[in-house]
Amino acid sequence: MGTRHTEQFSTELNTTADLFKALGHPARLAIVRAIAEEQACVCGEFVRVTGLSQATVSQHLKELKSAGLIQGQIRRSWPPNTPHAVLLNPPKDFSLAANAISQALAQGPLTLLFVCTHNSRRSQLAEAWALDVFRDVPGLRVRSCGTERTQCHPNTASALASRGWTVTETAPGSYRVERNGISANLHSKTLDDLPSGERVVAFMTCAEADEACPAILGALARIPWRYSDPKIYDGTPAALDAYVETSNAVQRDLLQLRGHINPR
Repeated sequence: MGTRHTEQFSTELNTTADLFKALGHPARLAIVRAIAEEQACVCGEFVRVTGLSQATVSQHLKELKSAGLIQGQIRRSWPPNTPHAVLLNPPKDFSLAANAISQALAQGPLTLLFVCTHNSRRSQLAEAWALDVFRDVPGLRVRSCGTERTQCHPNTASALASRGWTVTETAPGSYRVERNGISANLHSKTLDDLPSGERVVAFMTCAEADEACPAILGALARIPWRYSDPKIYDGTPAALDAYVETSNAVQRDLLQLRGHINPR
């Protein structure tokens, strides 16, 4: 058999070729599209989307994860009587986000705004972890908001508490969270609550918010930063695990983003 002779090409070309190879099957394209559109994030739903067996879907998921096209945990088992859980998230463009933040900070104070439809789960987790991760960056503020006012979900608060945050419920759906000398009041907010005139880099943490917010006043950049929604496990024994997994993914991504930022 012949060899691939890939060593004569650059790392970038080889990496790109591997990505195309990973996407070279219609089932894997369907899975990636379903994740991007948030139509599916558990194995049973991917079975529905593709029409393939669970074993075959699991193999396709492993191929996509090996190529770096999806992130998250592919679990064979969760607590009894819950779906076969696959909380997968589209990869983040850290260079795009870091360049937008660094360039904006060079011109003055900046707000990182994490947006999700209900400002209840993913964007609240992002607000808390961003306050922790970016505590040492001068001139940087952190906020979250949604397109609808609801509540900060109790599972969101429980996930943070399990990761070492001190959590105090101050009102139904509102929580004061503290960690390492920083604190935040997590409650549901809308875009109308943003102070006027703030310079903003907006992180869209769910597809619905990205589509529902055609314009964010003051936004210098709008960054897709999507996560699968852990709410599908609300009311099941797997709920806390799902929220903690999402919390861990948010923290991990923000830590990686912080490493790319060069405040000027």
